[in-house]
Amino acid sequence: MRADRPPNVVGPRQLSAALGYSHSAASAVGIFGASLAGALHAVGRAVPFAVNAVSFAVSAASLRLMRARFQVDRQDVRTTSRLTTEIREGLGWLWRQPVIRFLTLVSAADKVRYGAGYLLIITLARQVGASPLRIGVIFSGAAVGAMAGALVSDRATRRFPLGRIAVVMLWLEALMFPQYALAPNRG
Repeated sequence: MRADRPPNVVGPRQLSAALGYSHSAASAVGIFGASLAGALHAVGRAVPFAVNAVSFAVSAASLRLMRARFQVDRQDVRTTSRLTTEIREGLGWLWRQPVIRFLTLVSAADKVRYGAGYLLIITLARQVGASPLRIGVIFSGAAVGAMAGALVSDRATRRFPLGRIAVVMLWLEALMFPQYALAPNRG
């Protein structure tokens, strides 16, 4: 569930809990999915990608069969402006919003670090001889941690301001990421 989609699913007061439950479900899938991906990779390099493509096709078919409406009614506003013009206007708006601009830049940097972290974990695991299945198990362990965090997120957001939680989490990530340098290697 994306934060910009749930008005017809949950109200504003339940948004935090709903997003926590959604992340818990995604983490649960990640626990089994990562190990499954490792096992499928052991069968053949293309197999996990083929299975993923089939899963997306099944998801698309499932969404097509749903009858519920998940978007708020809105006026159908047609625009004749070009996409580049709309992007420029959006970036201009973002630039004039210092808090949102800052959060966007921090989030973008965090996503780069997040992607690099996956690559680093795979590289380090392969250097010590981990099989694709074992690498999948490593990512399953990460998903267990994500699930634990998601399960306590609703209580945490009731007790602490969301901004403070975000800052603490980013600092924890910044302190933990360099620990990969201490990982043993064979090289």
